This record gives sequence, C-alpha cells and structure tokens, in this order.
Amino acid sequence: MFECHRNSYLTELSATVLSCEKSVHTINGKNVDGFNVVLTDTVLFPEEGGQPDDRGIIDGKPVLKVNKVNNEAVHFVESVEPLPVGKCVQMKVDWKRRWDHMQQHTAQHLISAVARDDFNLLTTSWTLGDTDSYIEIDAPHVENDIVKKLEAVLNEKIKDGIAVKVELYNKNDPEFSKVRSRCEIPDETDQMRVININGVDRSTCNGTHVSNLSHLRTIKLLSEHQDDMLKMKKNKFHLYFVAGERLLLYLGKCVKQKNSETAFLKYCLKFKKAYFA
Repeated sequence: MFECHRNSYLTELSATVLSCEKSVHTINGKNVDGFNVVLTDTVLFPEEGGQPDDRGIIDGKPVLKVNKVNNEAVHFVESVEPLPVGKCVQMKVDWKRRWDHMQQHTAQHLISAVARDDFNLLTTSWTLGDTDSYIEIDAPHVENDIVKKLEAVLNEKIKDGIAVKVELYNKNDPEFSKVRSRCEIPDETDQMRVININGVDRSTCNGTHVSNLSHLRTIKLLSEHQDDMLKMKKNKFHLYFVAGERLLLYLGKCVKQKNSETAFLKYCLKFKKAYFA
C-alpha cells in the first residue's frame, strides 16, 4: 500500500530512488524517452481497479505514466538524465486530474450501491473516461423513469453530506465478511482496503476517493443506451454519468453548442429572407 492509498488528499511527498532504468514509452502516439523509476513510496496513484493513473512531477521532471508491477509503483519519468539511486526526490501530484478522478470514482461507488440496494440493478464493471464515465449494469434495459428516480436518490445523499472513509481490515476479520467485493481476494493478501460510505456502502477498493459525498456537488446521469454489439455479446446496459467539475464542463459545452445552433438558424433565416425578398 502506498501513501496515495492512505491519503487521497496528499499532493506532495519525499521518497528515495530505489531504481532508475532507461525506457521508451508511447504517449499519445509518440515515442518518448525517459526512465522507469521505483521509489520507496509514492503519492502518485498507479493505474488499477478501473481508475487511470495520476500525472505529476518528480524533482521537476514530468511523470507521464504510473504502473503497478509486482507490488511496486513504476513511474515513467520524461528526462534525458537518470535520477541517481539513493537520492531523495520530491513528488507533486497533478491535483486537477487527481481531484477529478476522486469525484468520478466515489460517484461510481455511490451509483452502484444505490442502484443495487434500491433498484436491484447490479454493476458488473465500470469505465472512467476522459469526459464521461459509465457503469455496466447486469440488465438488458433500464427504463427512463428508473434512471430519473435513481438520479434523485443519488443527489439527496450528496445533499446529506455523508462521510466517506478509508478502512483497513484483515481478511479473516469477521467484520470483513460484511464488506462487498466484486473481485476474488488473493490468498497472499492479508490486509484489505475498504471504502465506507457511511450507511450506504462498504466495498473493497484501492482507488482515490473524496472524504464526503458533498464534495461531489452533484451527479448527472447523462444517457442510457445499449450498443447493438454489446447487446449481442453480453446483454448489458451502460449507464453514463458525470459528477463534480465535469458536470460544469458538460453544461458549458451544451450551452456553447446551443448558441452555435441558434446562430446558424438565425443565419439561415436571414439568408432565406434575403433570397426571397
């Protein structure tokens, strides 16, 4: 377990370089030279559990990828010079990206819990996208009125300001048997990390989360649609959502699109009047 798992709100951390190996990664379609760096600890979240990895800097050098390999966080650092083994370095998180992921991931936990307990809709997987996210529901279809009722319940719980806590359990602890988990617990794992949304849900998870549902501000269920290929293969239903700052960005795009369409219609009307005058 890394420091990013212990405290999602921590943005800076000092650690010692354990290894630094030259590497090339493909980032946004381009080959980038740098080094794979392993530290004694990290505040940068490695990609796992459906949540993308963090971005940030180590001693001022950009970190473009963080992967978990054999229980170690491997940071791909863009640099022409290696970081000396044994050196104490300073990490800093790209907070805007981290905060966004915290909001979306906690929103997913909340949506999945309420959908399951109040509407008997089970989540089989989820995807955190760049602009929106979705949960995959184990059902061929969900009616629009159910989606609207679900959204109303979600936002009531956000308004209630329910606490969200990180808890650690030994997997043999009787209390852990009450925790929900969609994944099989590895035999070699002794301590389990649990996200507890007070009175709503307790689920195993290694992701970063907000400390209170009020930090989500609001959740909007954007659309509910079924891809034909997905239907033939899995018979699952994708429910898309945005939460927090993403909703403000989404509304901004909607307003911009509406203004563009209005301007185009006005132009067409003006052209029509001029043409038939």
